[in-house]
Amino acid sequence: MRKRFKKITKKDSNESRVRDILLSLDKDEQDLITKRFIENRTLEDIGKEYCLSYETIRKRINIILDKFRD
Repeated sequence: MRKRFKKITKKDSNESRVRDILLSLDKDEQDLITKRFIENRTLEDIGKEYCLSYETIRKRINIILDKFRD
């Protein structure tokens, strides 16, 4: 029972951290993360919408994801 509680606490802590990081992103960064991971859109599709290359979108998303790794 105790181990289960620790997992829930750790999960809640991680969710809180993710939420805080998402809220700290600017609007464009939030949009990219939403399109990629919530809407499950491809990098090519997002690139077409922004008139940017696949590689540019990939790099921008990686830069944003680095904020989660810190």
